[in-house]
Amino acid sequence: MTFQIQNGEAFAGPDTPPESFYELAATSNIPAVTAIKVEVPPIDSEKARTDPENGFIVEEVRASVLYPDGHKKRIPFRSFLHDSEANLEDAVTPVLAAGKTVKKKPGADGFAANPKLFRARWIVGIFANPQRFVPNSRIEVALKQLREIDSRPAIVQRVRLALSGDPRWTVLGNDPTRLAALAHLTNLKQQLAKIPAVDVPVMSEEQPYERRTTREFERGNFLTKVGADLTPDVPAIFPRLPDGEPRNRLALAKWFFSPGQPLTARVAANRYWEQLFGTGIVETLENFGSVGEEPSHPELLDWLALHFQNDLHWDMKALLRELVTSATYRQSAITTPVLKERDPRNRLLARGPEQRLTAEMVRDQALLASGLLNREMGGPPVMPPQPAGVWNSVYNRERWKEAKGPDRYRRAIYTFVKRTSGYPSSLIFDASDRTTSLPRRIPTNTPLQALVTLNDPVYDEAAEALAKRALREVAPKNGESLLDARIAFEARLVLSRDPTPKEMSVLRGLFEKTVTIPGTPVLQAARLRISENPHPNAALVPRQLGGLKAVAGVLLNLDAAMNR
Repeated sequence: MTFQIQNGEAFAGPDTPPESFYELAATSNIPAVTAIKVEVPPIDSEKARTDPENGFIVEEVRASVLYPDGHKKRIPFRSFLHDSEANLEDAVTPVLAAGKTVKKKPGADGFAANPKLFRARWIVGIFANPQRFVPNSRIEVALKQLREIDSRPAIVQRVRLALSGDPRWTVLGNDPTRLAALAHLTNLKQQLAKIPAVDVPVMSEEQPYERRTTREFERGNFLTKVGADLTPDVPAIFPRLPDGEPRNRLALAKWFFSPGQPLTARVAANRYWEQLFGTGIVETLENFGSVGEEPSHPELLDWLALHFQNDLHWDMKALLRELVTSATYRQSAITTPVLKERDPRNRLLARGPEQRLTAEMVRDQALLASGLLNREMGGPPVMPPQPAGVWNSVYNRERWKEAKGPDRYRRAIYTFVKRTSGYPSSLIFDASDRTTSLPRRIPTNTPLQALVTLNDPVYDEAAEALAKRALREVAPKNGESLLDARIAFEARLVLSRDPTPKEMSVLRGLFEKTVTIPGTPVLQAARLRISENPHPNAALVPRQLGGLKAVAGVLLNLDAAMNR
């Protein structure tokens, strides 16, 4: 193996073997050496910015002193500094933890550029004490390289050394506060590594030399770049970022909520309005630009935005409280033929809002009324019942493991969502499939939705649980029949009101029809479940349960139950 020395740098020759142990020796006129810097730049530094070179992995960095008589003595490092917090992207070659001496095993104290080298990488080894050398002695630095990257030798092609006699290196290397902080950081990183997650790099938060550069292309041709590198900024149509502030995420966050930037408050106030009234003052929540809808009440939107920003100081709960206690929101949703003709979509707000519950709300309100809802907060996602085979796909062995016990009835927000295969009943009710951003859900009304709420296992179990609540908790009052009391109990839980006489008559007829037809599926299912849990009145309860379950199923399917 041969090396070429040019301007104080060593270049590896073409005959360098894949597994190499470099030994670089140099003399120094520094009276006491406190630190050594090993730097590995690309062969062509300018070209490597856009066309990175093959990376390298140095498993171990050693320092020794060579005496004139040929004797060699190892000099241990106290600690290391490196050019980047992520100096070793390869987890099998971690940098030596602060406060430890150099270990002899491979992978203990190296540095790397893995898999590509696009700028100079360096590491500084700090000695515990200043090293004084006798005359005619030399200092030697050894680089151990035994690994590969993508079946290619991961060896250094260009290297340079630098020595320092600055006593501040010794102070830094032995600073107990720094060593304790680094040890704590190492412990935190180990804890973080145990959390199963996917690393998502934030490109703008990378080190300056690692950030991606952006250039203007001539006529869109990426091969022809115009001008200097572009820097981050906000669109020119908006108020400018403060002069002197760094163009980073913190500056952008401050800009979003600065007094001279009204767009954030307008968008937020409009979104909260849409959540309560069904339609935003600007209907196109996702587009406040020239191709979006004009506001139906521009002065109201201006006032809400300024009030939210200046008076409420971004207090979301306070804004929501004002909206729900307003006379506009508290109007009756009952309409007339004249209002329907003049304002079918209620854009003039002449009546109270009425909108269908979201996919998550439809499921949760059924579980809440039935008493099945698990209110536990936090924890991992769960897999409630869904049709068999939804997850079956080519080259995929993952299977839906149906939850048991209380996890079966957790709130919809905890339902496991796979981007390529969403939860079916939620998709039917217009939930996002997670493949693209969906700022606004546009509700639909299809027969499939009724089929879901009539046949999906979640709603079937909710209807049965609601019927059992009626059997267990209801007693007649003021001469009311027990059956009417139970039906009214179910209606109050689902509709938040008593049923009208006409509704009571229809529901009573449904109950009687269900219990008098022996072959009714809901009655057969009730018999099956009762047989698993015997009841003292075994001959009576199945019919009562089956009839009340049928009533509960109809109530959960009413338009009034799925709208607010």
